[in-house]
Amino acid sequence: MNSKLRFLIGLLIPLGLALCLAGCSATGDGRTKTATADHRPTTAAPALTTTLAPSATATEYLTTTPRATITPRPTATRTPTVISPEPLKLTLPTTDAASYQLRAWSETDCLAMADRIAQRNFANPTEFYDVSDYAAALQAECLLRYRASPDWIEMAWEMASIDPSYSMLPELRPRQGLFAYLVEDLLNNKKVSLSNLLDELKIRGFSSHESIGIENLFGDGQTALVFETRVFNMASSVQCGINSVRQINGRYQVQIIVDWMQCEGVMFGVEYDFYSPDDTNANSLPELKVVSNSAIGGPAYSTQTLWLYEWNPSNESFNTYHFDILSGYYYSDQMHDGDWNFSQPDEHGLQKLTVNVYFFIKDGCPDLTRQRTYLWDGAVYALEDDIILPPPDGPLECRIDWAYSAGQNDQAIGILAEALDHWPEAMNQEWGPASLDYFRLHLGIWRDLRGESSQALALLQALAGHPSDPQFDLPARLASEYLDMRAKAGIAGACYKVEQTWDAEYNALEQAVYPSSVYLNDLRERWGFANPFWFHAFGGVILDNLCEPYIDFTNALSTLQVTSPAQLESWFETVGIAWLAIEPADLDGDGADDWLALIPGYRQDISQLWAFVKTPNGARASYIGRLEASPDLTLRSFRLASGGPLINIASTPGELKAFYVAPDGKVNGLLSSSFIVYWVDTAQSQIIIVRNKPGWDTREQVFVYTWNGSDDLTKREIGYEYDYDGVELEAGRLLFVEQDFPAAIQFITDKLDQAPPESRDGISCGDALGCNYNVQDWHAPYLRYLLALAYEMDGQPDQASLVYYGLWLDYPTHIFGMVAAAKLEPRNP
Repeated sequence: MNSKLRFLIGLLIPLGLALCLAGCSATGDGRTKTATADHRPTTAAPALTTTLAPSATATEYLTTTPRATITPRPTATRTPTVISPEPLKLTLPTTDAASYQLRAWSETDCLAMADRIAQRNFANPTEFYDVSDYAAALQAECLLRYRASPDWIEMAWEMASIDPSYSMLPELRPRQGLFAYLVEDLLNNKKVSLSNLLDELKIRGFSSHESIGIENLFGDGQTALVFETRVFNMASSVQCGINSVRQINGRYQVQIIVDWMQCEGVMFGVEYDFYSPDDTNANSLPELKVVSNSAIGGPAYSTQTLWLYEWNPSNESFNTYHFDILSGYYYSDQMHDGDWNFSQPDEHGLQKLTVNVYFFIKDGCPDLTRQRTYLWDGAVYALEDDIILPPPDGPLECRIDWAYSAGQNDQAIGILAEALDHWPEAMNQEWGPASLDYFRLHLGIWRDLRGESSQALALLQALAGHPSDPQFDLPARLASEYLDMRAKAGIAGACYKVEQTWDAEYNALEQAVYPSSVYLNDLRERWGFANPFWFHAFGGVILDNLCEPYIDFTNALSTLQVTSPAQLESWFETVGIAWLAIEPADLDGDGADDWLALIPGYRQDISQLWAFVKTPNGARASYIGRLEASPDLTLRSFRLASGGPLINIASTPGELKAFYVAPDGKVNGLLSSSFIVYWVDTAQSQIIIVRNKPGWDTREQVFVYTWNGSDDLTKREIGYEYDYDGVELEAGRLLFVEQDFPAAIQFITDKLDQAPPESRDGISCGDALGCNYNVQDWHAPYLRYLLALAYEMDGQPDQASLVYYGLWLDYPTHIFGMVAAAKLEPRNP
């Protein structure tokens, strides 16, 4: 399908612009119901917001409910110095460490400090990122210090409003999270009934947009409550999750379905809609049906996905299946819509899922419908069919536009072939006076790609010799160039050449109108044609491809008997491609040489990385992706001790691609990076990649990728083989979970001695300006703060005071430094 035009690129809009979210509502049979009868917005300009219809059991959707007021009781042994509500100020020590001692630190102090940070109540304009992380760190301290307080549960709710997935508490089960723990406390201690749970959560600042009761969700015959919950945090974003409640031996237990994640923020939003559950795969367990609607950027990129969640008793978690309903940029008339439905059960009780996606053609014309069907095969919902439904009858210009969008299928080819002899004037009015020749060019190339060579050559030769409008000769020149290169290099070379010329023609047009932007009218005036739906972005127009070089290249090589690098080089020369690098290597681990090739792209500075894997029928070509253009191509391959296929990492000086070859010969991409690669090495079960950041910060970073047996690699960032995340997790476990304060002191002290300078996180990057970085350290100040707290909890106030003083002295502008200063007071004279 010719969809690159519509969904290739999006624009960002100014901060604060409302998001447009695609949505649907439930009908009686659980199917989606689109906004209008013809499956698209009723006006050309999209609405900036869409209100989703709640299900019958959904509670009111609120994200700004204030948190519950907490009045902690002080538990210190002497009168505490209460922190004033004034902004947190930058101060400097006035004397040496011996002149300071610990203040008494009450619940009021702790909660007031956390709230001050959460509200960004700083007297100094220093910018802090991830303020919620700092506030959560203070809340965690409150939970640790005041476990015996009658207000501990209320403090925990405050913590949950910042980080509902927080897990550093001794009482929590594995994979439980603080929010789930607190909901269980409400229910099991009879503080609220299940029927009033959502109302209680709303009072505490956790709104529920969707909820539903599902009978036998866990296979126990009970009706489980499933609810989506949202909470607004101090990072100006909303976190959401989906949980379920059931009873086990008379006690309520919360089971996570969708773990907490950010679902609303600047120019970003996700909505969920619940639908009637059903046992579609006939295994006696119903599946929760959820449709997620998300949008990001502007014009907003919108997605709609159907999710099925089914309980798996063997591992005490939910199996997840998802189906894309629609995705695309919500701009002008190009928004598309979709719906889905399950069939009636067959003789085996199985229900077929049908997903329809409707692509808008233009006003007054019927949509193009892509239909996919899925059926349970015993393990997954397997794709049975993926087709484009025939177009309904209508004006010829509508059928032409439909065929153009449908691409190279029999229906589209037939419509265009018939239309060339009866070209409607409406097409010239809409596309331009040379629209006929543009479609003659497209149809000729399409026929050639389909193997209809005699019809293709006749059509292209007629176009090259006799354009319908001699004033605009670009289609004729492209046809002539295609034919010339085809005679020399075949279809692949012809496609590659004509795409390069197509791009060069547009670049020349850009130079002709510079410094103004290129618009569709410029194309119509100079070329004689322009697709009215070509997307105008970043000062230019995003054109469709004339060929699909990736497909053409692969098809040409599928019958090519390449047995040596020399033969591959010769073939490249034959098709007119000046390759940048060819690297012999065993890419699939079968002991026979394959090849990796980097060739110039047909669009400006884009290069293409291809793998050529030997098969009994010749070399199978697989496109891996774009890579920085350079003749310096390096390939390293690893087979990890943990198992899995041979992992290949191809790199040029500024970029890398990692991939493996599946048993069927298909190449699967794993990851890519656009930073400088210094070296690659392997350990027992992981790949270690060292690279540096662009811009002024050239310190090395280490990224560890661990193979997990799927198409993904799990990545964690370390520095000089120092595991920042692992150290912080272990320090938190010793301090907050095990509450082994001497062990925490020893561990943190050792790790602080080993810690290298921290790598920086890019906040914003640009080609001309480089990157701006968050220059605030987190790791060392955080560990030093935890170390001081561990000394406090271990009954070593003097040592705690020394660590707080050092943190204040070294990081006076840092949040942890300012909090450390607030922990101290001058000693009595």
